[in-house]
Amino acid sequence: MGLLRTLFHTDDRTGDGPAELIYHPADRRRTERDAVYEANLLVLALVVEDGVRASHFLAVADPVDRWWRCAQFWRSQFSEASWESFARAVSVETASIAAAGSHRGDDTSRTADLRLSLRGTTELADDVSWILRSTVLGPTAYHNTRGVDAADLTRRLSLLCDTDVQHVLHALAPLLRSLPNTLRTYRVDEEQRAVSGAHALMGLLCGDAGQPLAAHYADVLDVLQHLPEPERPPVAGVLVRHLVHDAARLPEEIVRALLLEVIRSGAAGDGTLWGALWPVLEEYVNRGLARVDPEEDKAESKALVGHLRRYAALFQGPQERLQQLLREAGSTRIWAEGDWGPGSAALEWGRALFEALPADNRDPGLAVGLLRLAHELGQREWLDTYAEPLLLTLRPTDVLRMRASDADILRPSVRDASLLSSFETIQEIWRGLAAGDRAALG
Repeated sequence: MGLLRTLFHTDDRTGDGPAELIYHPADRRRTERDAVYEANLLVLALVVEDGVRASHFLAVADPVDRWWRCAQFWRSQFSEASWESFARAVSVETASIAAAGSHRGDDTSRTADLRLSLRGTTELADDVSWILRSTVLGPTAYHNTRGVDAADLTRRLSLLCDTDVQHVLHALAPLLRSLPNTLRTYRVDEEQRAVSGAHALMGLLCGDAGQPLAAHYADVLDVLQHLPEPERPPVAGVLVRHLVHDAARLPEEIVRALLLEVIRSGAAGDGTLWGALWPVLEEYVNRGLARVDPEEDKAESKALVGHLRRYAALFQGPQERLQQLLREAGSTRIWAEGDWGPGSAALEWGRALFEALPADNRDPGLAVGLLRLAHELGQREWLDTYAEPLLLTLRPTDVLRMRASDADILRPSVRDASLLSSFETIQEIWRGLAAGDRAALG
């Protein structure tokens, strides 16, 4: 092994040693002969030792950098077939060596190293702590402004015109364009393993089974809190889209932390996205309010209601704000925490929002929701005034969105024959024909 290592260093064109050996493995260019010779020495060493540390075989302080230079040199001199054969034969695994310094509990830091072997398993890395050279002690997350720059990375890799690398860049292009800082924002766990924000996001998106679901959310949540502000709303949006499906499978403390952060980081205006989050927030607040005594736990009660206020503030357009009003009216406990109380104030505000919408772009469900809210508030007079005008904004097919109980409530306030006919249809669907109508048909 010592002889092989000495021969390697004597010919190492990436180092400082002489390169005037007398050997002629084949009729090739000098650089090509050197590359083949060095690679063969490495393979022999791996056969003899059944695997070696790069730091030991290369005998340098920075084995990762030297290995990278050697591999680039060999790649430049091998034929495509030779390089493919070499890459299949030699596997590289991350490792570490103890070094002086102190940022870990055992008063040692870790310097990146590699383990080289034949026919081993080269796996995708879930831990990048070995290449970060960071003194940050976990559990924590941090953003490194001097870390990997997505634009520079793309330029450097594109310059090589490696077709396989181009496939990887193509796959990552949406992430690199929209969320470049996820490449240099990291989460470090209790065991000092580190993942980048980009890795954490894709782990959540792909449902990587290598760790519990809650751990994926915890990783992304920590990264979100340390990203630059412009990139937080898109990541919050990713969390929202997944949380609406996964909330029931997550611990309550994780749901609470996610709700607080995504609402804080959320950009106003995307009513569809944030509206989908309502069932999760409503369930969380309802459970919380059911556990606390408003008189004895005023701080907790106030915090829970505060979630509702901050959530409602995300909606800016008239349609989104009206939809949120009607969502809050779906629960007595939630409605009790609002500022509307009894009376027609909520109805007047809701009608103003409805009328602010373009006539050809009004969601029929909003009109129906306003009418149901008026009934819950006991505003008969309001219904007598506005029920028919609101119903006449609907197409006959949209009237069928209502239930038989709606028709019972609204019939006294309606005079229009087509609406009354629709009410009869609704009643027949739910309750069948009235006795008199059955007799007439008989």
